[in-house]
Amino acid sequence: MARKNFDITPEQIKEFQEATLMDDDFMREFFRDNILATQTVLRIIMDKPGLEVKSVSVQHNLPGLDEFHGVRFDVYAVDYDGTQYDIEFQNDADGADPHRADFNCAMMTMRTLEKDENFSVLEKRERVVIFITKTDVLKGKEPIYRIKRVIPIRSPVKFDVISFIHTGPEN
Repeated sequence: MARKNFDITPEQIKEFQEATLMDDDFMREFFRDNILATQTVLRIIMDKPGLEVKSVSVQHNLPGLDEFHGVRFDVYAVDYDGTQYDIEFQNDADGADPHRADFNCAMMTMRTLEKDENFSVLEKRERVVIFITKTDVLKGKEPIYRIKRVIPIRSPVKFDVISFIHTGPEN
């Protein structure tokens, strides 16, 4: 069978060869409806070999209310335990602002509790925001940062259902 000529330029070949998951278009196509790829990334980052992803959505929009800011997650996934994951790929350190991670998590939390549900169910519904960055934006020279919200006193109440994780190839 003869090969077809697609008239691909040398520049296009070079661009394709240099593509990584840090490139928005490539990342979006790679993860679109790709539960296995998302699951693999989450298993590695979360260090949970048995983690099973139930659903995945790319460029997942959560609109704001009235005049308030909304959010678009690069990759949004939910596992079979009900944990929600927001995976963000950032080339620019400005995009990996910790306030953005907090905001994204708040938007997930806002849509976690059904009407008439008690707030205590939030304890069982973990939300994880992961920033995969091109550089070490936290400057601690660590390959991965696991940031948990904690109460700075001893308390039997558990509030560590929210995780922020920063990781990147340069770390």
